Amino acid sequence: MKKRILESLVAGVLSFGSFLPCAVISAGALDNNCSQSGACKNSSVKQGEGWSFNSESGELVISNDKAMDYYYGGKGTRSPWFAFRQKIKKVIINPGVTKIGAYAFYSCRRLESISIPDSVTEIGGASFKGCENLKSVNIPNKVIRIEEYAFAWCANLESVNIPSSVTDIGEGAFSSCANLESINIPGSVTDIGEYAFSYCTKLRCVTIANGVVSIRRGAFTCESLESISIPDSVSRIEEFAFSHCKNLKSINIPGSVTDIGEYAFSDCENLRSVTIANGVVRIGGYAFAWCDNLRSVNIPDSIVEIGGCAFLDCDKLPQDIEDKIEDLTVYD
Repeated sequence: MKKRILESLVAGVLSFGSFLPCAVISAGALDNNCSQSGACKNSSVKQGEGWSFNSESGELVISNDKAMDYYYGGKGTRSPWFAFRQKIKKVIINPGVTKIGAYAFYSCRRLESISIPDSVTEIGGASFKGCENLKSVNIPNKVIRIEEYAFAWCANLESVNIPSSVTDIGEGAFSSCANLESINIPGSVTDIGEYAFSYCTKLRCVTIANGVVSIRRGAFTCESLESISIPDSVSRIEEFAFSHCKNLKSINIPGSVTDIGEYAFSDCENLRSVTIANGVVRIGGYAFAWCDNLRSVNIPDSIVEIGGCAFLDCDKLPQDIEDKIEDLTVYD
C-alpha cells in the first residue's frame, strides 16, 4: 500500500515537472508577442518613446519631443504611429512638447481634433496634410513658421487662427482646404508663400494686416474670393497671386507695390474696378488678362512699363485708358 502511494507521488511530481518547460516556453512566446515599444499584440494600447495610442478610443498622446525625432515622409522615415494613421481620431500634445515634426500626422484621414499646447514653436512641413476630417485648428502664440503644406488638403477645415507670433506661411500651407471661408493674416507675417491658400474653393474673405511684404506666386487662386485688402506694407505681388478669383469685383493696389507680377489678376472675370496708387512702377504681362468685365482702371504717372497683353480681352475699358495702356506697353 505504501509502495503504491509512493509510486503515485513520484508520478505526480514527474508529471508536474513535465509541465514546467511548457510553462517557460509559453511565457517566452507571450514575450515575443510584445513589440519593442512595450505594447503587446493583444493590447489596445500601443506605445513608444514619447507617445502612446489607444486603438479603442482612437486617441494619440504625444508626451515629449522624442516622439518627433524622426526624419520625414519617405519610406523608412515615417512617424512611429504611421501604421495606425487610419484609426487616429484625436491627438493630444502634452505641454512641454516644442515641435510637431514633418509629416507627423500626414494622411490621418479620421483625425477630428488636435490639441496643441503653447510650448509648440514649430509646425513641420506636411504635418497635417491630408487630414480631411479636421475641422478647426488653434495655433498657439509661440509658433514662428507654418511650414510648407502643413495643412494642405484638409478638406473639411473650416477655421484656423494664425497668431501674431507667425512670421512666415510656407508654400502651399493651406492649399486645397475646400471649406475654409475666411482668413486673417497678422502683420507679423512678412511672407505669404507660393500657393499658400490656392484652391481654397470657398474662401471668400481675406484680411491682410499691415506688415506683410510679399504675396508670392499663386498664393490666392481662389474662385470664391470676394474681398481682399492689400496693406501699404506689401512691395510685391507675384505672378498668378490672385489669378482665377472669379468673384473678386474690385481691388486697390497701394503705392508700396512696385511690381504687379505677370498673370497676377488674370481671369478674374467679374473684376470691374482696379485702383492703382501712385508708386507702382510696372504691370507685368497678362496681369489683368481675361478680366472681361473690367470697366475702370487708373494708370498712375509712376507706371513706366506695362507688359505685353496685360489687359488682354478687357474690352469694356474706356478708349482713353486703352490708349494710355498701349503707349506704355512693352512687348518682349
